[in-house]
Amino acid sequence: MDNVVLKADSKSFTVYPQRWYVLTVVCFLAFSNNTLWLSYVTLTSATSAFYCGQIIEADEDRCGVTYWTSQIFQIVGVLSGIFGMYITDKYGIRVSCYLGSLMNLIGAIIRLISSLPNIQIQSRLPLLYFGQTIAALAQPFFLCLSPKVAEFWFAENQRGLANALTFIANPLGVGIGCLIPSWIVSNSIKVTTNSMEIFYLNALTLTLALIVMVMSFGVSSGKPPTPPSASSENDNTPNFIQGLKQLCRNRQFYIQMLTFGLAFAIEWSLFVTIDPMLVEIGYNSINGYLISMTAISGVFGSILAGFIVDKNKRFNEVIKSCYIGIAICASAICLFVRHKNTDGSFYLSAILVILIILLGFFAIPVFPVGKRRIIIDQFNIS
Repeated sequence: MDNVVLKADSKSFTVYPQRWYVLTVVCFLAFSNNTLWLSYVTLTSATSAFYCGQIIEADEDRCGVTYWTSQIFQIVGVLSGIFGMYITDKYGIRVSCYLGSLMNLIGAIIRLISSLPNIQIQSRLPLLYFGQTIAALAQPFFLCLSPKVAEFWFAENQRGLANALTFIANPLGVGIGCLIPSWIVSNSIKVTTNSMEIFYLNALTLTLALIVMVMSFGVSSGKPPTPPSASSENDNTPNFIQGLKQLCRNRQFYIQMLTFGLAFAIEWSLFVTIDPMLVEIGYNSINGYLISMTAISGVFGSILAGFIVDKNKRFNEVIKSCYIGIAICASAICLFVRHKNTDGSFYLSAILVILIILLGFFAIPVFPVGKRRIIIDQFNIS
C-alpha cells in the first residue's frame, strides 16, 4: 500500500499505511489485557475450588478470587495511571507499546504458573495476585495511547475512526474474556485442586498476550517521518507537568472525572459481583453471556454516540442522555432484584437481562465521548 500525500497551504503531509498496523497493535493490547482483567469473574465456584480448595454451593465467593482479580486492576490503575501517562508523553507510542505488551505478557505467564496443579495450594493465590498486578500495570500505557496514535499517525478526517476502533477493543475484550471461560471451565463442584481447566484457560490468555508482544516489535517508530496533517505538525501541547497544572484548574475536568467514575463504578461493580447474587435470588447463572451481551451493546452504543457527536458536536447532550439512561436502568435493576425469582420464570430473567444490557448501552459510551469532551475543554483553556 502506497503512502497518501496530502497538501495544504503549499505544504505536503503524508499518511502512511503503517498507521493501521500501529492501531492494530494498540487494539490487540487492549483486547488481551481486558481478557486478563475479567476472565475469572464468571467462575466463582471453579476458582474457589482450585485456588482455595473450597467446594461451595450457591456460587458464594468465600475465597475472594473473582473479586480481587478484578479489583486489583482498579487499584493498580489508579496508583500507576499518572506514571503511565508520563512515560507515554515523554517517550512516545513505541515505548508505551513495548512496556504495555511486556507487562501484559509477564502477568499472563505468572497467572499460568499459578494454575499448575502441582503448585502447592497455599502458593497459588499469591502467585495469581502477583501476576494480576503485573498485568494491570499494562493499563496506564495503552489506555492513553488512542489519542496519541490518532494525532500522530492519522489524518484529521480519520481520527474519529481511529479513536472509535481503539475504544471498541476494550468492551470486546471484556465480552470475550467473560464468554470463553464459561466454555472452557465447568463452574461447578467438579473442579478440584487438581483440575486442568484453569490452566487451559490461562494458556489461552497467555497465547494472546504472546501474540501481542510479538506484534509490538513491529512498531518501529512512535511518529511517522512526515506528519499526516497541519495540526500534527504544529503540536503546541504543553509539557506533562504544565498539562497537569492546567487540568487542575479546569472545573469541567473534575465534573467529568466524578461523573465518569460513577458511571464506570455502576457498570462494572455490578458485573464483578452479580454471579453469586443471581443464583441467590433465583435466576440462572447467565453471567458470562450477560456480560458479553452488555459489552456488545456498549459497542453499538459507543458507535451511535460517536456518530452523533461527530455530526452534530452535541457532546453535552449525548453525555447527559447517557447519565439519564444509567440512572433509570440502575434504579429499575435495584427495584427488580429485590424480588426473588422463586419459580424460575423465564420472563423475569428476560426482563433482568434486558435491563442490564441497556445499562451497558448507556454506561459504556460515557468513556469515549467523555474523553473527547475533556480534550475539547482542555483546548479551551490552552
